[in-house]
Amino acid sequence: MIYVFHGNDEVFLLEEIRLLAQNFSLRENIKLLEIKPGELSSLYYSQDLFNPSKLFVIDIPANAKFDFSQVKSLITMQAQNSILFYAPKKLEKGHVLLKNLPKDVVVKEFTKDFDISIFNFLDLLFEGKKKEAYNSCNSLLLQGEEILSVFSMITYALRNIAFFVYGSTSFEKLHPFVKSKIKVQAKHFNKLYVSNLYTVMYEVDKLIKGGKISSELLLPLVIEKVTAKL
Repeated sequence: MIYVFHGNDEVFLLEEIRLLAQNFSLRENIKLLEIKPGELSSLYYSQDLFNPSKLFVIDIPANAKFDFSQVKSLITMQAQNSILFYAPKKLEKGHVLLKNLPKDVVVKEFTKDFDISIFNFLDLLFEGKKKEAYNSCNSLLLQGEEILSVFSMITYALRNIAFFVYGSTSFEKLHPFVKSKIKVQAKHFNKLYVSNLYTVMYEVDKLIKGGKISSELLLPLVIEKVTAKL
């Protein structure tokens, strides 16, 4: 499989790469400008007895001159490995890489506007500033964010807080910016509180999926539970 991740929201972009890499036996970071002609195909179809599935993560620097036309040929054969191209900025539709992609390539764009808004909301929520969290949440919804999308980001933040509180090695794998945010948020939590909140999230999720409560009550309920003891 070929992936293309791009956008100015580098925090979530790198986090998405980290999560994707967990599905492979080995992740290898490669600089685009160090790839020799024809080497892309060799990487894609290479076989390794000890690492049967590799994810090659290749950065795309600004104004990089590279023969991206060879990407098309990589889809013609089945391969155990995958290649992920990423750029910490938005690639315009006319970019040579995007123009040479076949239909079965996974392309994701990460924009920073949502990142700023959602992190402001999560900061307020996990710092126990209930009134401000409600206002920030309402702003997100007015901007068009889906209720379940906001709920998933709360769950995402709680997971990262759990990594820190429980001393998980997964915390060290997070992006430095994400870690700095989590350290501030996690100072209000202990293991028991995090465990209880996980139970709340699970029960609320079941109620929503079972049609037992209206989706409009989801976020207010979660905000009340998270800030109850902060």
